[in-house]
Amino acid sequence: MNDRLHQVQLFLSKESQCSYLPDRRSRSVVVDPELSLDSHLYGQLLALGFRRSGNYVYAPHCPACSACTPARVPVNRFQANRSQRRTLRKNGDLAVVRGVTEFTDEHYQLYKRYLSSRHRGGEMEKASKADSEAFLLTSWSNVELIEFRLNHQLVAVAVTDQLPDSLSSVYTFFTPELDNRALGVYAIMQQIQAARDDQRQWLYLGYYIAECRKMAYKVDYRPIELRSNNAWHLLHKNMDPGSLLEAPE
Repeated sequence: MNDRLHQVQLFLSKESQCSYLPDRRSRSVVVDPELSLDSHLYGQLLALGFRRSGNYVYAPHCPACSACTPARVPVNRFQANRSQRRTLRKNGDLAVVRGVTEFTDEHYQLYKRYLSSRHRGGEMEKASKADSEAFLLTSWSNVELIEFRLNHQLVAVAVTDQLPDSLSSVYTFFTPELDNRALGVYAIMQQIQAARDDQRQWLYLGYYIAECRKMAYKVDYRPIELRSNNAWHLLHKNMDPGSLLEAPE
């Protein structure tokens, strides 16, 4: 293990209203923002259940709640289900463009359209291009913006961190009018394929939250690994996630 991991200082955030479960209070442990991070060290933190938002690296540390469960797909074991295979076929006419690293005006305009549809009236909708870059990108990691184009027109972007042994899905935004294409699902499928192509082991999906509809979908990508009681546990096709998460320490 990298000795730098032992030198990471953590701070406890203030308690606040949970963004995912309105009846809960949330709190995080936060990596020292003055720490000089890189992709290697962040990859180790991901494996311990951390996540980033811009340059800010955190893990949930909530009072009386452990609903947020880190999730990652072991990409070489993943097998698409019938619905996911149908989504792949439906989007077979899209061009997948890799290697893009700059957040352009074209990306920003699509991002704003997506937020206006999905987060109308929220603070994110008011974000400037600079604010959006600060949320999606980071100064210390290799970030790839995987583009999806229909007849050369940009219809979706999957913001993806590149780590030594994994990819990490940061945020995906797409054309709201193309809901019937399930572009969010398609983006994850293409990130899984990208990790395979790069000979990486995992795609990190952030936190699975069983009680939150917009975060519960992550266990649809199986086999998947969930982190509970300081260890990763493999969830097979027909397993109930609760059987892993309720296991005693």
